[in-house]
Amino acid sequence: MRLPFYCPIKDDEHLLSWFMRYHILSGRRTIASSLGVLGVSRSRLKSYDFNAAFLAVSKFYRSDFDKSFAVTEHSPLALWSLSHGSSYFSAWKLNEESSLKSVFEPNKLGILTGWSYCRHCAEEDRESNGFSYWHTEHQVPGTVLCQKHNQRLVVDRQGLTDINNVSLPHSCVNADGGRIEGWMFEWNDFVLHVFHILKRNSDAADKLTMQVPEILGLSPFKRLSDNDSLQTHQERFDEELPAELLKYLFKFYCQSFKRQPMVLRSTLGYKVYEKGKHPVYWLAILYWLRHQIDWSVAS
Repeated sequence: MRLPFYCPIKDDEHLLSWFMRYHILSGRRTIASSLGVLGVSRSRLKSYDFNAAFLAVSKFYRSDFDKSFAVTEHSPLALWSLSHGSSYFSAWKLNEESSLKSVFEPNKLGILTGWSYCRHCAEEDRESNGFSYWHTEHQVPGTVLCQKHNQRLVVDRQGLTDINNVSLPHSCVNADGGRIEGWMFEWNDFVLHVFHILKRNSDAADKLTMQVPEILGLSPFKRLSDNDSLQTHQERFDEELPAELLKYLFKFYCQSFKRQPMVLRSTLGYKVYEKGKHPVYWLAILYWLRHQIDWSVAS
């Protein structure tokens, strides 16, 4: 399955965005037909769902273009080393034969999971290249602004909701991304900073997350006696992070609960059945403790 034309991936282009462009140029009527040639049947083309379609497209790209291609360069995948741990993540990258383990409680996330784009980037890309594309940085979970233009990202809720309706940003409804608030700038810079650290070296994930229990004074052995400390720290977490940030990240901060879910307890592994937390949980905790974290260990 070789391309009859040269279709290089663009800087900061998401791998699946490249595949969408390939599909459009191939002339096939449906994306399912292009996936079928790869041996993948109607898998979702989600920006951070590393399923069979993502793996098949990765192998297709590397076999036809670049033998040294790394999926971490053109997807938000590196951020998942926070969720899975460096050892598992590194072993998976060497194999790449199966999907990553699922992470828990994605239904409790407040962030939208559709494809995101910046209207200004789409216009500039189209003027420079003749087409727009989905930028990897815009798909990183938790990002809310375009780093280049300081504009609120727009989430496409129509064009890519169905696998047969492949589209690029310039063909999306040119909606407004919404209001820009003060907390967004520092948070957005932080998320992308962590992402780029892990993209360079996924082993840094353990060096960052292992500092959290030490900073909080928790025992290396998870004990019931830590519950009081966890409750105190959780109250600080809820008070010290901007309320609007917490509402943006997690649905349960917008709802009334008799017993509010505890981000710290579940993320730090005090609930055995919730080991693999979505990286947004870790990002929120690291952001909360950002002035106490030793970032030099990640360099």
